This record gives sequence, C-alpha cells and structure tokens, in this order.
Amino acid sequence: MSFFDLPPVIERMLLVSDKTSDLNFSVGQLPQVEINGKLTPVQPLGMQRLTPYHTEIIAMTLLHGNQDAAEKLAIADVWAATAAGGHR
Repeated sequence: MSFFDLPPVIERMLLVSDKTSDLNFSVGQLPQVEINGKLTPVQPLGMQRLTPYHTEIIAMTLLHGNQDAAEKLAIADVWAATAAGGHR
C-alpha cells in the first residue's frame, strides 16, 4: 500500500476551471470535476484510477474532525441501502 497525499490532488482538480461545482471520487475512475453539469476526468501527476484505498483515505481525510458530517453520511448510507432494497 503506498502513501496517498490528498491536498495536491484537490489542488490540481480545482485548477481545471473556475466553473467547477463538484469534485467526484469514484473507485475505478480518475478523479473528476463537474463543470456545467458535465464530469471531466483529471489526472493528477502519477495517479491512475482510484482504488478503494484512495477513496477510503479521501473520505477519512474530509470527515476528520467533523462528527456531524460523519453521522449524516452514515444515515445517508443506511437510507441508500434501504431504498435499494437492502442492496447497494
């Protein structure tokens, strides 16, 4: 498992456009930015497609110290699983 440094990835994503509305991190994809409703892949230096490890580190980094966000995410995850009939 290699070290993953999130700030440079986010910095690179934010440099793509001043019209970026969302940052998207999905396993099996490059990081993506949403610009005017369209997802655009971004390839930070040396990064290929995101692994489960990458997305876990991203989530833990973004939620660190924010208990309220972590609780809301857990509730949303339960809701999504319930809405999908227990399958995600």
